[in-house]
Amino acid sequence: MDAEGTEKLLSCLAEWAEAYTRHRSIYAKDVQSVVRKGQVLEVVKSEGKEIYCLFLGGWDLSLVESKEAHRIFIVSFNNEESFRELVKNWQQLLARKNLKVVMVNPFSAGEHKWMISPAVHHTITEEGALEKGLLSLFKSVEQVSLADALAALERVPEEPEE
Repeated sequence: MDAEGTEKLLSCLAEWAEAYTRHRSIYAKDVQSVVRKGQVLEVVKSEGKEIYCLFLGGWDLSLVESKEAHRIFIVSFNNEESFRELVKNWQQLLARKNLKVVMVNPFSAGEHKWMISPAVHHTITEEGALEKGLLSLFKSVEQVSLADALAALERVPEEPEE
């Protein structure tokens, strides 16, 4: 995928993450700032900083490990590659008690996301049932390949500038 396509997909995830955090704060109205730096969206709220690490393909967990925040989210499109990354990196993800993984399909006609907190999930799930349970969550949201997501973005007309 070329740099322009990558940027469009990262922007889509960033816009989704910003809308999600603003919606979660609808009553508190505590979002003070939102800044995107590459694959990282930093949200400053009155209770602390939230970091959203935006991943398309292989997950570079050094982005997660180098961040200190009240909450950290990994946001990725809901597809087979992201699911494999979640399973492959499960043990590393357990170390961050404040981490949530969000798999999204903003173009789905049904559910748009599923979310899991590895540290919490690990304490309540039998280890042998982990992948089966994750697969059940994965299947709850329609899959979207990066190519399909990019095609969907290119079909959506941009809003006119005022």
